[in-house]
Amino acid sequence: MKFKVLLLVGASIIFSCQKKSDNSKTEEIARKYFEVYSARADYNQMKSFYNDSVLYENVIQNTSLNKYESGYVLNTLFAFNDKDLAYENNQMFTVDEYISNDSMVVVNGHFNTYSYNGFQFSPMKFTTYLYFDENYKIKKQVDWFNYPIGDLIELYDLEQSKNIDVEK
Repeated sequence: MKFKVLLLVGASIIFSCQKKSDNSKTEEIARKYFEVYSARADYNQMKSFYNDSVLYENVIQNTSLNKYESGYVLNTLFAFNDKDLAYENNQMFTVDEYISNDSMVVVNGHFNTYSYNGFQFSPMKFTTYLYFDENYKIKKQVDWFNYPIGDLIELYDLEQSKNIDVEK
């Protein structure tokens, strides 16, 4: 009986250590991802975090979950190479928390103050969900951004203008 208990305890310890190792692997990759993303200096390294295609959704903008080529996500959706974006201390993000398991990391933080085309923007909270494949490449990303109310009003007005009947 004691042997069975010891065997069970030993197996539990080994299993929990393996899971912890997987958790630390995904968290390590997420930490590096946000470090590279925040510095906005190495496009090829940034692209290396992703599958060739990625499911992406910006929840607040109601973009729905769509499959994109990773270069499109970086160049068009994230404006990774846009040199007109200027961040306080040349750091785009401050990350407050990483929560991970063996295939996913949830990241909470905020965008730092930035300017774009002469306009100043305040810090903005975010939560990002990164889902990894078996090779630890990002296969799915879901972003929740706490946009300032003025930006939300602009987004709403833009969406409403698409529904205007020009025949009237």
